[in-house]
Amino acid sequence: MSDIFDSAQARLIFAEAFLRDRVRGLIKDTEICLTDTINPATSKKTCAYFPAFLTTIALLDFAAGLYSGTFKSSPWQAANGYRARFLPKYDEAALCLIYVGFRHKVAHLTHPYIVFNTATKEKELGHLMKRRFVAWTFDEGRGEQAILIDRYLQKRQITSHQTPRPVYYDTRVTVYLRTLRDDFIESILGSWGYLEAIRSDPSLQCKFDECMKQYFPAYEDSMSP
Repeated sequence: MSDIFDSAQARLIFAEAFLRDRVRGLIKDTEICLTDTINPATSKKTCAYFPAFLTTIALLDFAAGLYSGTFKSSPWQAANGYRARFLPKYDEAALCLIYVGFRHKVAHLTHPYIVFNTATKEKELGHLMKRRFVAWTFDEGRGEQAILIDRYLQKRQITSHQTPRPVYYDTRVTVYLRTLRDDFIESILGSWGYLEAIRSDPSLQCKFDECMKQYFPAYEDSMSP
């Protein structure tokens, strides 16, 4: 018996409302980010690609935490476990590339490296791909797949950004942000997604309860400041 919900039905009612609210928030925030605005520095239209990307990846982190039963686990390990079950069409290497290559850098440096050397993430990527130097494109639209990786036979020089020395790449990853977002949403609310899974999976129900305890901590009286 759950010590946070009165019944299994109460859990499911809450879970659906809670998850749909998170999804509505994601759609609102990403649509604001991906609406064209004028860049005052260039007078050209642009979008807030990185905030949209980070908000979308955060939904994956959130869903992966629910699936693993804690928000305190290793982020990529949890995300990859969630991918295997609820995002089976996503190649592990492709998702890992944008997760460890761009999520961390946007979160901590506000901007990814102009070229990402996959050898710097040998632990996560070493068994998935040979060393690559990866340039990137974030697109506000939709593509046939959310993550497209192009590998080149010869190195190419970065010309789209100012660099203090010649910088080269041999791979380009393109991330279609609305497709990424929509796929993540489908993995939660779709007919085969997480919400449907917890209706009949006792282990996922227990993990959901544990995460709710973390997300909504019980207040405890304390004399400590």
